[in-house]
Amino acid sequence: MNAYSAYRDTVKKLLDSGCENAEFEARQLVEFCFSLNETQLLMKNRENVDGLKLKRFNDCVERRSLGEPLQYILGEWDFFALKFKVGKGVLIPRPETEILPRLAIDQLKKTGGKVVYDLCSGSGCVGISIAKFFPNCRVYLFEISDEANYYARQNIKLHNLFNVELIQGDVKKGSKYFGLPNPDVIVTNPPYVPTYDIESLQREISFEPKIALDGGIDGLDFYNVISASWFGCLNPGGILAMECGENQIRGVLSFFLNISTGGKIIKDENGIDRVIMLKK
Repeated sequence: MNAYSAYRDTVKKLLDSGCENAEFEARQLVEFCFSLNETQLLMKNRENVDGLKLKRFNDCVERRSLGEPLQYILGEWDFFALKFKVGKGVLIPRPETEILPRLAIDQLKKTGGKVVYDLCSGSGCVGISIAKFFPNCRVYLFEISDEANYYARQNIKLHNLFNVELIQGDVKKGSKYFGLPNPDVIVTNPPYVPTYDIESLQREISFEPKIALDGGIDGLDFYNVISASWFGCLNPGGILAMECGENQIRGVLSFFLNISTGGKIIKDENGIDRVIMLKK
């Protein structure tokens, strides 16, 4: 079989399985397994592919048709124009989360801050993105999950960073427990899906770790912790930037009404209120 025939068969199979971006994902799998970009795929449409490569390709297609996220199959994904290693046990980086490093970078440019905390850091994509822009900053990644920290370590090594420190621990213990220098910026994409909503999410999300999704009964457990045990450790003039779920803005802000001096709400590319930035 040639690669183009394999590609066309895959588009149909992925469409039949409910994949919304079948053509894009089929091209990604072709490039991953056959090392052919879109142009090469069209130019070599009559050349038969190696049998072992075809078997690997078919295995990947089967995994995707059963719902496994494309990012896990490829083993990496782009975030903030950088590549990050991902796989089972770590939350997949998403475009809307790029708001967090963008806000942090803008703040650090203005203030010259030197310390950043990334709470519930997962793969490390947010904190590492910031660290790449500011080699003189110290970025601390806080994450409880062994699986997520495995990928965070790989990503720190991948980007050859020496200004990032991975802290394995439970952020619910609060900032004082860790005894680190006070931050100028805190960023966080905490678990914020209400517990009883997790089962109704799209099937791909069922492959992602529940610990990275489950924000308690109302999805707000971690924002309560952050307001009570982390916001206060910010240096004067510092900012906290938090991703949150659709329709959670009012609930999240209720924890910070009497402790923040101001802030703003940032919408994602779909027009959804996605990130809250608060000033100390």
